[in-house]
Amino acid sequence: GVDAVVSTFTVKVVPLSATTFSDAGEISVAEGSGLHVIADFIYTLLDRRWDKMLHTTSFETSANNPAYFDELPSIDPLGSLRFRTGAKRFGRTNISVSLVDLDILSGITTRTARTVPLNILPVNSKPSFSAPAQVFVYEDAYLTGNHFSAPFASSIIPGPDTLPGPQEELWDESGQTVSFVVELVGGGGSIFAAQPTISADGILNFTLAEHQSGNGSFSLRLVDSGGRALGGSDTSDAWLLTIVVQPLNDAPIFTVSCDAPVAEGILTCTDECAAGAVLGCGIQVTIDENCVNCAEHPMPGGCVGGFIAEGFIPPGSIAPSMYGAELEATQRLSFVIELGDGADFLFHTPPRIDVVSGDLTFCLAQDANGNATFSINLVDDGGTDAGGVDHLGPAFLTVKVYPVNQQPFFHFCDASEGGGDATHPGGVGDFCSLELPIWKSARLQKMPGFLTDFQKG
Repeated sequence: GVDAVVSTFTVKVVPLSATTFSDAGEISVAEGSGLHVIADFIYTLLDRRWDKMLHTTSFETSANNPAYFDELPSIDPLGSLRFRTGAKRFGRTNISVSLVDLDILSGITTRTARTVPLNILPVNSKPSFSAPAQVFVYEDAYLTGNHFSAPFASSIIPGPDTLPGPQEELWDESGQTVSFVVELVGGGGSIFAAQPTISADGILNFTLAEHQSGNGSFSLRLVDSGGRALGGSDTSDAWLLTIVVQPLNDAPIFTVSCDAPVAEGILTCTDECAAGAVLGCGIQVTIDENCVNCAEHPMPGGCVGGFIAEGFIPPGSIAPSMYGAELEATQRLSFVIELGDGADFLFHTPPRIDVVSGDLTFCLAQDANGNATFSINLVDDGGTDAGGVDHLGPAFLTVKVYPVNQQPFFHFCDASEGGGDATHPGGVGDFCSLELPIWKSARLQKMPGFLTDFQKG
């Protein structure tokens, strides 16, 4: 019998690798977070191979999308994985690490590879925009129904100005939505009926309050929808906007008092004056020549006949703006009275109106009569830039001076007539002494120059 079986076999001893990878799963880091060093990514065991002196080992690293990195992945002598991600770049990529074992005798290279997913998490970058620092408009230019609306902000960017990533990631964060926050920080918010707003596409809108001027300063910020996770920023730097509402001069205002008291003459008005209107208002003053019945008034220039109508323009009706006495209060006012039709010789001092008291005064020239018509305008010093109005008027004042029959007169006793001497100056008698000698023999006496310089009035 056979009590044994002879068989041939080969025993192969596989060398135990000296190095083992860590059990790291997906690595997550924040965008732009700098240098990363992952310790113990590779750890080393005792190399128990009998021929370890005949082998060399090294590591090779690679990334399938190098664009994500400022420093590509590598393994340092301590077995740590090192890499630096680029700023403003996020997305997913893979890091591959290969252990390369070279058999020096055979020249055979053996690679053991490990791929680790890397997730670079997006960190929101602050948005940005460009805009002018000032906007100039005129008072009352953009009221309700005609509000201001114009392109204002430009270069509105929710994130960095960069191209998409290698996997079409929106590195410029263009998928985010944006909105403007407008906050009043100085000046007069009351100059606006509707406060300024800015649309997402940069259109500035506001409505002015009526008859208001001044400056309003606003802080502008652009906010995106990216949030603030991982230290992100969703708000731009603040920008200061000043809206300058330049004054547009309003017409001044006044009314005429048809009941103003007059000491002499008659003052009458048209219906327009009585209704408070200035345009179309006609005033007539009828007065006698030389203002013969005028009361004594302290009149400028020492005139013959002084006329005064106190409160002809009520002082409370005189204002630099027809929209309110408090508006344009620093302006100076004056009444401008200009002769239109008629004779200027009627007046020693022409008509004037005091802007404080509203009194109408004038002085007549001596022995003059006739008619004269004047225009009356109230003028301020606000100017007419951009369509402003600096006056109200005209109203019209007509002065009628009626003739008054004056007493005739003559000169009596002209001492220059006749001969004589120092003792008897008159040739036919001393006319001036009224002692007139009459000769008995004379029937008819002639006294030349007894009455002279006859005047009708």
